Order: sequence, then structure tokens, then C-alpha cells
Amino acid sequence: MSLKENGDKSHMGFLDIKEICKKYPNKKIVATHMRNSTREVALDNPIKNLIIPTENFEIKL
Repeated sequence: MSLKENGDKSHMGFLDIKEICKKYPNKKIVATHMRNSTREVALDNPIKNLIIPTENFEIKL
């Protein structure tokens, strides 16, 4: 989720991830590869099934 809005050929944006979260409401989506400005947009517009990891975030599968 590198970009604040729509993605491009090589990176997804917040709006792309928002659509994926909407399409798969029962799945948890973990955003990675974020710029600070994109992280701010995501934190200001929370999505129930989107995880915005913090430094040293760990997930057990």
C-alpha cells in the first residue's frame, strides 16, 4: 500500500486496498510497504479488516 490514493502498475494505493477489504470482509489484510503519508491516510480512515502494522509487528499464521 505505497500510494495515498490509487495505485499504479507496480504499487497498490489506499483506495485499491479499500476495495480488496470490501470484497473480502471476513479476511484480515495487512498493509505493508507504506510511505508515512500513506500510513497517515490509512490511520485517518480506518477499515475494520485492515491492519496497519507498527514497528516490529509480528503475526503468527
